Amino acid sequence: MTPFESSIAKNINSFTELGPSFTQTKAMILTTVLGLQAPSNPVATLSATAVHRAGRFPIETGNCLIPAIILRMELLQGYKTACQNRKQVGMGGLGKTTLAKQVFNDNRVCKHFDLTIWVCVSDDFNTMTILQSIIECITGQNPNLDSLEAMRKKVAEVLRGMRYLLVLDDVWNEDQEKWKQLMGKLQCARAAKGATILVTTRLEEVASTMQTHPAYHLKELSGDDSWSLFKHNAFGPNREEMEELVSIGKEIVTKCVGSPLAIKTLGSLLRDESDVKQWQNVRESEIWDIREESSSATGEENSIMRALKLSYFNLDLSLRRCFSFCAIFPKDFEIDKEELIHLWMANGFIKCEGNIEVEDVGNKVWKKLYSRSFFQEAKYDEFGMITTFKIHDLFHDLAQSIMGEECVVIVKGRLTPLPTRVHYASLLNSSVSDDMTAFKQRTTTALKKVESLQTFLDFGRIGPVPSNHCLRALRTSSSLLSPLRDLTHLRYLATDFMGYQGRQLSSWMRSSLVLRDLVKVVLSDCKNCEELPPLGKLPHLKWLEVSGMKNVKWIDCETYDGVEEKAFPSLEKLTVRNLPNLKRMLREEGIEMLPRLSELIIF
Repeated sequence: MTPFESSIAKNINSFTELGPSFTQTKAMILTTVLGLQAPSNPVATLSATAVHRAGRFPIETGNCLIPAIILRMELLQGYKTACQNRKQVGMGGLGKTTLAKQVFNDNRVCKHFDLTIWVCVSDDFNTMTILQSIIECITGQNPNLDSLEAMRKKVAEVLRGMRYLLVLDDVWNEDQEKWKQLMGKLQCARAAKGATILVTTRLEEVASTMQTHPAYHLKELSGDDSWSLFKHNAFGPNREEMEELVSIGKEIVTKCVGSPLAIKTLGSLLRDESDVKQWQNVRESEIWDIREESSSATGEENSIMRALKLSYFNLDLSLRRCFSFCAIFPKDFEIDKEELIHLWMANGFIKCEGNIEVEDVGNKVWKKLYSRSFFQEAKYDEFGMITTFKIHDLFHDLAQSIMGEECVVIVKGRLTPLPTRVHYASLLNSSVSDDMTAFKQRTTTALKKVESLQTFLDFGRIGPVPSNHCLRALRTSSSLLSPLRDLTHLRYLATDFMGYQGRQLSSWMRSSLVLRDLVKVVLSDCKNCEELPPLGKLPHLKWLEVSGMKNVKWIDCETYDGVEEKAFPSLEKLTVRNLPNLKRMLREEGIEMLPRLSELIIF
């Protein structure tokens, strides 16, 4: 073990004591390991240099290792004080969120706090929305409260007496009054001493607005560390480092201004490329010379965005479309991988390649984008399969800038006239006070005017159903079913018919020809329904969830002709919940069914 590692190990153990030696311990780490002044200094600047020089820690996490140790120590020390605020400041792509997540998920921190709460704030600092997110994070449910006072009381109820850690990620608010309003509501909760709020932001002005503890400033990587990270991604452990490529690579690294995100992105771009000409093209690209006069970003931030753009324009055209489509999701959204692939399929972004099935093509595209750092934070199921992932804020900004008016995210309470060029739209709920019925009607009317709409995803469960004939992909929770009949180009339909009161579905829904391209169906709380659509005859149905239907006896009541016809030929996942009178899958016996089923959940 090196002296550096011994020093770190000794001090990690020491901060469990939380005694008088804490200040000296932290000061020692700052001074002897990082070469900084003790935290009594108004600003602590945190760098990765010492970590990379040690050479024994993972390169990609090095930028956050020592800062994470210090932040853990700060948080664990706060058990004697009232609610405290901590801030991380740094340009986009330096690792602020990564650092916050390391602290947030640390076992010591989780044991120290009664509650840990993560809220992505982004551009809109709305007290009502933040309080709602806090409640949802703790209870797992939307409180459906319409007033700020009601929301405050609910927050006070769930936080009272609790020592909590609240992370507000990616904050842009510079309005001190808004910050005071939020803090006032949280202080009314009478939480336990040691409750802590940790804010990440790109703006020094945001940190100044909080007027509390000194900010931690994340510093860009040093030249040596930048090259180590680039080399790790571009060459890997076994690839030969050609002298000419090394020389060009070091020039490319200088253009990345010490940003781990930019360095990793360009390194992964060149990972499998041995042609010197291609490396030269990256170094000499005209994109480096683009000047964005209207941008409020700093010169360093513009350099990072240029690096991301350069990587984007080196993608194949089909991959560019697949990536930019992701602007339809909100920032920090946990995206379902399989659902995204089916949305790509529905919009014609990917197709079969010879004998390779289109879904396998979609998986190849996803893996390529993931390996190139366009996607991150993948989560795995118990079988080691990737289920969900996220997109870095800067990559999301890039996708939005590419899509322009073609893609919009509509938020309840903030509906503006939609551009006529909109092809892709999503709908989000919010805690903004607005009559739901009126907003739903306004949204439906606005969508009718957009003839080019191809995809509509209702993430807010608000319920409008566009009747646009060009629609190819639709996610809706509406119980108003009639508009679906006219969607002749529909290729993807995720439906949640919550609250449907009829005993039978409309007669047109009993035609398997109308619904033949359904991929996912969720039928919930159709309490009086006795018969379901002919779901077993749908050739492309992959996911089916049926719940809360006390009168349903069979999932499929249809008859099947001939021994060759199979029921549910493509179904892979079936969830059945609260169907007390269910007898079996099919009313007709002796029919072969479910040849591809891989997951069955019964409650």
